[in-house]
Amino acid sequence: MYRYINARTLTEFLLLPILVLVFLTPTRVDAQSIQNMPIQGGKGGGSFTADCPNGSHLIGIRVTNGAWVNSMTGDCLQLKVVPARSVIVETPAIGSSKGPKSQVGRCGMGEVLQGIKYGFTRDGSKPKFVDYVQLICSRNTGMDNNYGNCLDSDNGCWDLHPDRGHNGGRGLAFESRCLAGQTAVGFTGRSGAFVDALAVRCTPDMTPHFPPKNTTGNDGTCGSGGSCSGSGSGSGSGPTTNKCCSIPYSDPLTGALGVTHTCGPVCK
Repeated sequence: MYRYINARTLTEFLLLPILVLVFLTPTRVDAQSIQNMPIQGGKGGGSFTADCPNGSHLIGIRVTNGAWVNSMTGDCLQLKVVPARSVIVETPAIGSSKGPKSQVGRCGMGEVLQGIKYGFTRDGSKPKFVDYVQLICSRNTGMDNNYGNCLDSDNGCWDLHPDRGHNGGRGLAFESRCLAGQTAVGFTGRSGAFVDALAVRCTPDMTPHFPPKNTTGNDGTCGSGGSCSGSGSGSGSGPTTNKCCSIPYSDPLTGALGVTHTCGPVCK
């Protein structure tokens, strides 16, 4: 039995490998372009740098913890051209011990890690070991920072230390964020058996961001006859006809590649 394929579907099928090659070619990161954000934390441990493999960027964090964070690893999204797929790779581990509890935090679909919020156990009124890490994620590298998963040691991701101490619990929670237009590609700080001090490492964002499937427009595909229509905005603009745009996407959780559609006046 023959199955008929319409022209739009056939065109997208033939163009997908080209779109993948154009959009998913990894960009090598020059080590000199990586910027360290200011390190906060305790004075113990030795200096470390833990970066994503070249051509990848942070989208998540893994920790093991007990009373505080024992060890920490970054999850990085790496885009492969041949075969066309995305894979999760890891930074080197930070902290040499392993806690009894494991936690994983990931940014949402189409987001990158823009920074972290983190708090410390206290030595008097001074920070000692990392107590929690909370993800700060962004879809457009710095313009819409969202607080994500909280990887805590049963006290939550606090602003004031639960055990207030001499300074009312202040001065023990920090944020380390990349600048607008940058994305996090690693961590720096100090560690030994535990994670003593921490900050993110950032580079200009050169990674293509694909929207998750079916979040914009409609994938029906783009309405009757493959066209979009909507009302214009602004004084006297009147009705407008938008184009039905084919957009490649990559699912950072599964590595699946495909094409989704959205309505817009310009197809990028």
